[in-house]
Amino acid sequence: PAGVKELENLSEQGVKVRVLTNSLAVTDVPAVHAGYQRHRRRLLLSGVQLFELRRTEEKRLRKDVRPYFRRSASSLHAKTVTVDAKRVFVGSFNFDPRSAQINTESGLLIESVEMAERINAMFEHELPLRTYEARLNRFYKLYWLDKSKIPALRLYKEPGAGIWRRLAVWLTARLPVDHLL
Repeated sequence: PAGVKELENLSEQGVKVRVLTNSLAVTDVPAVHAGYQRHRRRLLLSGVQLFELRRTEEKRLRKDVRPYFRRSASSLHAKTVTVDAKRVFVGSFNFDPRSAQINTESGLLIESVEMAERINAMFEHELPLRTYEARLNRFYKLYWLDKSKIPALRLYKEPGAGIWRRLAVWLTARLPVDHLL
């Protein structure tokens, strides 16, 4: 909640805040997605742009592993932040209590205008073709825009995720597990 509030404050102050995370279809930890999905609408209402990584490689999924626990071929793990188009943070640190208090995490803070500009350019030009952009329609209903298609598609269900995975995450989101995420 503190991280969500901080992103809201930055956005409301006029800072351009864009977040790239895993979509439900590619996440390797569906429980974390259950925690994230609770905050999507609030972030979008404050002006934060949310991009969710699409599956890029369709590998045959193992049939002996339940859908909730299958790993994706396209999962995003690195955490990268650009600040003021001149600083870049790259690391393993998840912005959650577990990483801050329990896990051993590392990261680099790099002063590089060139690197920050390249990452920002990727957000502008490449990410729209490799992600679903989460948005709200005029009735505040969540949808995902898939700009890899022409014309762009509006999707009103978690894109690329099957019914069992969506159901498992829906159930997980109702459990009191925020302190574990």
